[in-house]
Amino acid sequence: MKTWPLFCLTKTCAVAVAVAVAVAVAVAVAVAVAVAVVFNPVDRAVSPDPEADKVRRLSERSAA
Repeated sequence: MKTWPLFCLTKTCAVAVAVAVAVAVAVAVAVAVAVAVVFNPVDRAVSPDPEADKVRRLSERSAA
């Protein structure tokens, strides 16, 4: 039974690991951006004026 080597000994293996790491980093960044967009604290914490707050509440009600 062949086990996955701890360190790659071939160039093909090194390229495969580099691609896997790049994909993992890209997925992590995409998830972080998605979470930041969904839980945007700045939008909810700072309201420029009461009219904007009223519009936001109305849009949230209509979306629900």
